Amino acid sequence: MTGDTALSQPPEQRPTEVVRRLFSAAVLAAVAVLITQLGGMWFALPALVLAGVVLHEWHRLSATPGYLFSAAAVVAAWIAIAWQENLVMALYALFVGMIGGAFYLLARRHEARVPWAISGMAYAVIPMVALVWMRNADGSSLVLLWMFLVIWASDSAAFVVGRIVGGPLLCPSISPAKTWAGAVGGLLASVATGVGTAAMIQETLTTTLMLSVIVCIAAQSGDLLQSALKRRWQVKDTGRLIPGHGGLMDRLDSLVLAAPVFAMVWTVLSLEIDNAAIP
Repeated sequence: MTGDTALSQPPEQRPTEVVRRLFSAAVLAAVAVLITQLGGMWFALPALVLAGVVLHEWHRLSATPGYLFSAAAVVAAWIAIAWQENLVMALYALFVGMIGGAFYLLARRHEARVPWAISGMAYAVIPMVALVWMRNADGSSLVLLWMFLVIWASDSAAFVVGRIVGGPLLCPSISPAKTWAGAVGGLLASVATGVGTAAMIQETLTTTLMLSVIVCIAAQSGDLLQSALKRRWQVKDTGRLIPGHGGLMDRLDSLVLAAPVFAMVWTVLSLEIDNAAIP
């Protein structure tokens, strides 16, 4: 995320808010690195908890009933990916949950909430599945850490450059704070970080550059998606769980699209490498 919350505060409140934001980000980053390194259930269980909290925030803000029904779909997808390491079954569990959730709401005469319930499941499940799938893959600890570093570089640079440079807004109809300068600063920082840590993913310079750009664009798109949702729900933050950031959806906005997009691209690259190795 690129700092809508801090920028929307009155000037006299901004320094304190920025300090709280930086401290929370540092703690969360340290935890993310630790559980990624540990892997296994040390990574999978926190991923499940995060998905459940994100789903809760989504249902609360969108006023969509049937949270427990949606949560069951999240758990089913998690079991498939974390215990069985079966990506197809995880996506199938999500699909079945969407269909069941739709029928549940139709039976309760909440037709208008059906799109929100379906999209909420996807918003919570797909990033979780992508992250656990990537971590379960051989040698993926460094790959995931590389992705995190690129996303954090994009978020931090966009926040700092946007505050210092200012200038034209990136998408004023969605966010009153994100600027083109911040977006470009985030992109440059992502590329520099991705290329500088290319040894972590053992790819060529061209491939690393491409991956850095893709991850950055996906992360910033996820940030804009979150801003659009908050504008639709007419809230500044999705919650108060994380000091300086708001709710969990506020903090994980960049991962929502970046994780699944990176997982898909990385899987395609891995398949191409495997096929090339076949005589």
